[in-house]
Amino acid sequence: MGSGLNIRATNKCQPADLRVIAILCVLFVVMNLPETYKLVNSIWVKIPGTSNLGTITDAVGKPTNLGVGVHTVVFGLILYMWVICKF
Repeated sequence: MGSGLNIRATNKCQPADLRVIAILCVLFVVMNLPETYKLVNSIWVKIPGTSNLGTITDAVGKPTNLGVGVHTVVFGLILYMWVICKF
C-alpha cells in the first residue's frame, strides 16, 4: 500500500492514514507557534518589496491577517506537495 491518505471508499483507516494525519497535525501546530511567526516575519521584512505589504506579526508578536494568510498558503503548498508528490 502506498503512502498518503486512503481516499477509497472504505470504512477503516489504514495505519498509513493515521501516520499521515498525525504528521500533518504536528506540522500544523509547529506552523502556528508564535516563534514560527516571528521567524517568518524576520525573513519577510528582508525580502525586497514585501515591507510595503505589511508584516507577519505585530509589535507584540501576534500574527496579523497577512501572517495568517501567508501561513495558510504555505501549509496548503505543503499539503499539495504531500498529496501530489507522495512525500
